[in-house]
Amino acid sequence: MSKRVIIVFLGMLMLLASSSVFAFEKEETFLPLGGHITYGSYSNSNQRESIISETMNCSYLINSSSIQVSNSSLDFKLCQSNLTRKFPLSKIKGISSSLTYSCLEQLKTTDHLGVRISATYIKSDDKNSNNTLIPYGSLIYKSADFSKYLDFGYSRTAYKDTTIDQITLTGGTALFNWRTWLQTRLYYISLNKKVQEKDRVLAIEERFTYYAIPQRLSLAFYGMLGKRIYAYDPDLEAAYNLSDIQKGSGGLSATYNLTKALSMFGDITYEAYENKDISNDYSVTLPNFRDEICLLIKI
Repeated sequence: MSKRVIIVFLGMLMLLASSSVFAFEKEETFLPLGGHITYGSYSNSNQRESIISETMNCSYLINSSSIQVSNSSLDFKLCQSNLTRKFPLSKIKGISSSLTYSCLEQLKTTDHLGVRISATYIKSDDKNSNNTLIPYGSLIYKSADFSKYLDFGYSRTAYKDTTIDQITLTGGTALFNWRTWLQTRLYYISLNKKVQEKDRVLAIEERFTYYAIPQRLSLAFYGMLGKRIYAYDPDLEAAYNLSDIQKGSGGLSATYNLTKALSMFGDITYEAYENKDISNDYSVTLPNFRDEICLLIKI
């Protein structure tokens, strides 16, 4: 999956969206299609030069108020990455694919409960993580007006030399009459043996979203404190399959909805790492661009 394929794919989505009219109503089925490109440049790393990843995703989403399960979706994501190493000079290629099912049911109290189940499979030149299947599941709560959110998630990753159990607790709330959204996520990661002198690590991630132009433009600022090793990101459905310690991150993003059908997303993230085995502190800067179109399907 080359950059040229991604660019052509995104161009087709933009052309289709600009030439179509979508009337989004309740009780409809949607087919969001998207893709994104991420390029990372390492600073002060003794081993790594750069990384590039290309992702395509497709979802099948039902949004209905006339059935018991008010929201349900099936998502598929395919990602190809290429890591360029300095020493030894080489490339590590990997492909990950994810399949996720989620549903949300309205209770008699008008609050909502839901579940999310996903599986991520890694095929990589990295022998330790090659042919690894990562299951993830979470229980979800949303208030009646969707202004409060809570989920409890668990994933288990079994690499060749290390098994990782991860628990995440996420809470979110709308503030200032839905002009902002504040979300906090706690990571607890336990390893079956010490890696980088650690077998248990804890991190907290904070995200603040400001809806500058409601339903049109949103800005987000986020950061992570603490330490993570071999983390699994449930939002990105991505595994950090290198054993270095992530000791902090920060970034900002912007999402712009050109139409009801087409959205564009830009993001830049800074991540700090530490490799105790070779006494190397380094960082990586990751710009990211994403394009998504949402098709309306009438059945």
